[in-house]
Amino acid sequence: MFKRRNRNFLVLFLILCLLLSTFPVGKASANGNPVITPGANPNAVIDNEAMFLSFSNGAGPEVLLGKAGLAEGERTQVDFSGGVTCDGTLASGTWMPTNHVILDYIYATGSLVLDVLASNHYCLTFAVGKLSPLNYLELGVINEAQGGTVSFNNVRLNGVLLNFDWAKSNYQNMTALDYSLGFRLEGDLVLTGTQPDGITNFVSFKVGYLPEDKVGPITTEVMVDPNPVILNGKATVSAKVDDQTTGGSKIASAEYSLDGGISWQAMAALDGVFDQPVEVVTAEFTATSVLLDQVCVRGTDVKGNIGEMVCASFAVVYQFEGFFRPVQMNVINSAKAGRTIPIKWRLTDALGALVTDRASFEGLYSYPVDCKTWIGEASQAVKEFATNGKGLQLTEDGNWQFNWKTPQEYAGTCRIMYVDLAGGANSPELQLIFR
Repeated sequence: MFKRRNRNFLVLFLILCLLLSTFPVGKASANGNPVITPGANPNAVIDNEAMFLSFSNGAGPEVLLGKAGLAEGERTQVDFSGGVTCDGTLASGTWMPTNHVILDYIYATGSLVLDVLASNHYCLTFAVGKLSPLNYLELGVINEAQGGTVSFNNVRLNGVLLNFDWAKSNYQNMTALDYSLGFRLEGDLVLTGTQPDGITNFVSFKVGYLPEDKVGPITTEVMVDPNPVILNGKATVSAKVDDQTTGGSKIASAEYSLDGGISWQAMAALDGVFDQPVEVVTAEFTATSVLLDQVCVRGTDVKGNIGEMVCASFAVVYQFEGFFRPVQMNVINSAKAGRTIPIKWRLTDALGALVTDRASFEGLYSYPVDCKTWIGEASQAVKEFATNGKGLQLTEDGNWQFNWKTPQEYAGTCRIMYVDLAGGANSPELQLIFR
């Protein structure tokens, strides 16, 4: 009894193996959910395509199937107004409101077959050979002309429903699956109304190969807002991270650095999620030092490729208050050459805290100007000096004071004066007439 049962099990096992061997090896690799990415990937090498056109010349819809570009002599076509299709059916009949379309790549015969199930069954075939590798499918739904529309609904790839709105004008590419051993793309096609002559409203299917992505995304448009930013104030860094021309993969992340790439901080996608090959990214940071002068951004795609960092310059400045008496802003000040002039100002950060670091001051400068126009060359600015032993001081009220010992030779001239501050920023300019 045990031997008979064991023998029966062995027979069933051999039958199951025989049935499984009838399926093409690798076909299962095309099952599952593809990665659907908006737009046509410019890196894809397109080999073959199919296209449905809606014409206004009375011929009705036209179908093309063949090599990429669908050039004359490299395609099979039918306009549903006559002629015989690949299965011997006369290509005439009524174009239904909804027409089920099936695009098959049959590896065993090396052919691309397009079936249209309308009022009659139409089919086209084109010998493409055994394509390998094959990992890229592109679907285009384009509505450009008034009077007619196209849509492609309930789209399935190898029986898997692709949950996306295919009625809008767009291109979508489907990658991350191996289509080399065959695939089936199908859906409900609708062409309504008429359109001007030419290819304006259409549905297209393209088949090809997308080389492996080994290059990181490109970062551009790195900006800081506001610029300059007040010390200890908040600023936003933004950038565009784009993998369309370096592999077409989705962006996985982006990060920024304030120290030239030594340490990195995460950025967020502006639309809330990293799910496209192009992302605008942002992050907020605090400008904790006036010595900060650039921010760098880089992106990483879903393949793990890290792009080159791209940097942008910005400035961190103090909040400047002054100048205070005896010389002031927004007036033309008068002074006697050779005398000492107390120059007074106050510095705070974005939170209103006083800046008491002597390193905030890098010098007091002035340059000559025309006394009528107040125009001069800032490149001629010279560093000024203080009265002996009474240079830069921090007063009890939180003001900085520099006792400027003006040269006697300034008599009868006009000058512009300013304070050079750490971080590369200058104070506002002060106007002086010397007697």
